[in-house]
Amino acid sequence: MREIDREILTSLGRLLAVLYQLGGKAHKSKLRKYIGSQIYTAALKATAMGLVVVHQDDTFELTEKGKQLGECLSKCFPNLV
Repeated sequence: MREIDREILTSLGRLLAVLYQLGGKAHKSKLRKYIGSQIYTAALKATAMGLVVVHQDDTFELTEKGKQLGECLSKCFPNLV
């Protein structure tokens, strides 16, 4: 990730964009590679806002609202993954 992308995007924005670029569903360990330790804070915010569902097997999946936001962010920041 470029430094400018890291400064502009919040951890929540990075979670949504990366998850969208990975097909809408990914395991926590794969997401942590791109987001780092901030994944836990981002996941709490995203689930509280209804953007992401966290399954018992530690996979994260975008909701419909999350997909829409993730798509918008991915268009602005296409090279996060």
